[in-house]
Amino acid sequence: MTIALTLCLTAGIVSCGQGGGDEDYPYDRIEGGGNFMRANTLRLYYIDAQGQGLIDPDQLASLPVSYNKLPDENLPDSIPAPDDFDGDSYNANHNLIALDHDLNMYYMQTNTYGDMSRPDYTFYIWFNGAFDAMNLSYRYTDKNVVGGKYHAKIISWKFNGTHIYSDDEGMDKKVFIKKSDNNTTISFNK
Repeated sequence: MTIALTLCLTAGIVSCGQGGGDEDYPYDRIEGGGNFMRANTLRLYYIDAQGQGLIDPDQLASLPVSYNKLPDENLPDSIPAPDDFDGDSYNANHNLIALDHDLNMYYMQTNTYGDMSRPDYTFYIWFNGAFDAMNLSYRYTDKNVVGGKYHAKIISWKFNGTHIYSDDEGMDKKVFIKKSDNNTTISFNK
């Protein structure tokens, strides 16, 4: 009896520590919805074919820039470099770059965008002459929310169709985006 009770308590603690499943985030949409942004700790490293970093804070045109929606179809050949870069954040504080001292390489972090009236949302990141699609799936809760009425949990974040992250995968996950010869390859190791 004691062993069974201990196992049940341990299982309950472990599932609470992992943020639980869909029962903790019971809604796939919120009536009336509304746009939102959400911070996260995912690290996006843009690299070339040799594994060298492509983000250079001294070259503002090398900074990846997120867009809530695709700009209109009359795009110029290049998107202007951010004009609000302050040494780490830019794009109205939606994007941030930082140096990974272990890898001696810069990475990007971005807020994610969403609309609570639906479970799926796509935003875009412009880098090196092309847009990449960020497809996110969310679930929502109104339980234990601080600073708002609802919290959005990232169930799946796909980069051009490849799963790269969910909130259940932990913090500071590293994703390496190799850009070469008009191809984009995703990996989790440099």
